[in-house]
Amino acid sequence: MPQISRLERSIRLILSLIGFPLSLVHCLVAAYQMKKHSPAGWLADIGTRKLHVTVEGHGSPTIILEAGMGGCSLDWALVMPELAKRSSVIAYDRAGFGWSMGGGCSNLQRLCR
Repeated sequence: MPQISRLERSIRLILSLIGFPLSLVHCLVAAYQMKKHSPAGWLADIGTRKLHVTVEGHGSPTIILEAGMGGCSLDWALVMPELAKRSSVIAYDRAGFGWSMGGGCSNLQRLCR
């Protein structure tokens, strides 16, 4: 097994001493924000987890909005009211994002039932 140099060991220690408190602060701030701001919609139970869903408008067709790139249903906050004037609009948070629980892939088919 190769030896780790003193410089590399020092760098690892410094990064750990900086990274751990930042990670801890991030977790605390996220928990505070979750308690401070309640979800705009409701939690749909799809069996193994609960997904946050927001529904607006009435009519046909039903438009389903899905946020990408790690976003959440709040990304559609300005678009939803305009679409809801003419049809039903559903925006949801994928599992592990926004107010949804759990991780892994969400099941859109179960959500739509």
